[in-house]
Amino acid sequence: MMRQIIKYTILAFILFIGCDIDKSPLSNNDNVVPMQLTSSGHDCESFWSPDGNHIAFLTSKNTFNPLAPGVFFELWVMNKDGSNQRPLFNKDDLPGETIHVKSVTWCLDSYNIVIEINISQRSEIWRVDLDNNKIRLTSINEKAFHPICAPNLTQIAFLIRVTTLFYNSYWIDTNFLYISNLNGSEKKITCGWPS
Repeated sequence: MMRQIIKYTILAFILFIGCDIDKSPLSNNDNVVPMQLTSSGHDCESFWSPDGNHIAFLTSKNTFNPLAPGVFFELWVMNKDGSNQRPLFNKDDLPGETIHVKSVTWCLDSYNIVIEINISQRSEIWRVDLDNNKIRLTSINEKAFHPICAPNLTQIAFLIRVTTLFYNSYWIDTNFLYISNLNGSEKKITCGWPS
């Protein structure tokens, strides 16, 4: 537990990640100047928008509990200079549920983000945008993971895991690749294989 606390506290965010240096808030002509962008001590994993104007990041500043067995992360976003920090998906979006944002993928429009969220032990795919609109893209009963936006900005791909009893002797997990429109409509399976 202490190791986890130290790990996330150290990431009180001196941000220095691989990116296009011309679009970086750290750039000062030819010199790179580290700049602290957050100060809660519970922030980690930053994700640049493709246009370089925003940084999405995971934070546990509202969910951190030193007595809890794990750390649960919300999704926040800020301007590239650290200003206008605001939640995109947090504990208030699903009252009574325990949420943990697991993966974040920007779409090429730098406006939409697809995320994998563990919600009370369920794994779901959601789309959020910079105006804080949210759409659940998978049903509550599906174990969905690894979302990615298509370059055409109209579709996403993700996996859904199904566990079935095989010949009444053992359980087998099968992953199915799905494609849906960015608004969640026309979800269809493209292929499946044993995991």
